[in-house]
Amino acid sequence: MASYFFETDGSLVVRYPELPFPRIGAYRMPNLSALFEACGDALVSLVRREEGWLANDVPGATPEEAVAKLWIKLNGSNL
Repeated sequence: MASYFFETDGSLVVRYPELPFPRIGAYRMPNLSALFEACGDALVSLVRREEGWLANDVPGATPEEAVAKLWIKLNGSNL
């Protein structure tokens, strides 16, 4: 079973104890304010719709997902 905790920088860490090395199974997810900062002026709007959220024109089930997908759209070629 996974455990969840927040780092001091606000990132959420998901840890899977069944893996031999705890950090290998950990995934860091930035919080919404970190995503806002990462997108900068490219993030023009974040709107809740019946079917989810839109960050500019990028859909997501949650605001975090929509803004994260926007960041990937903006920076995908640089990854």
